[in-house]
Amino acid sequence: MNEVKWDAALMEKAVIELFMKQIAVKPGDHDAPMNEIRDRFEVAGIMIGRTMAMVNHNGPVGADLAMKVRRYEEHYKERCLRTARNMWGPNGWMRMNPMAS
Repeated sequence: MNEVKWDAALMEKAVIELFMKQIAVKPGDHDAPMNEIRDRFEVAGIMIGRTMAMVNHNGPVGADLAMKVRRYEEHYKERCLRTARNMWGPNGWMRMNPMAS
């Protein structure tokens, strides 16, 4: 089988954008309760992690893949939750600029 190459950074950006638009960020979020925003961002982070683990996996599918998926899920979940806190937390940009959402 021929090796297919892609730009890893561009792939990551596209995957993040997809799940942010589909799951995490909704119109009117400037008034949304923080627990709702955190829940959506956590789910988006987990989905991004699962997807990126598969995209970045080389070799046969084995038990080690499950551990890799869990590491990626945790990494992207924490990354997304940090973004939610920074953007929607007290004095966050989205709270201070309601027209942006």
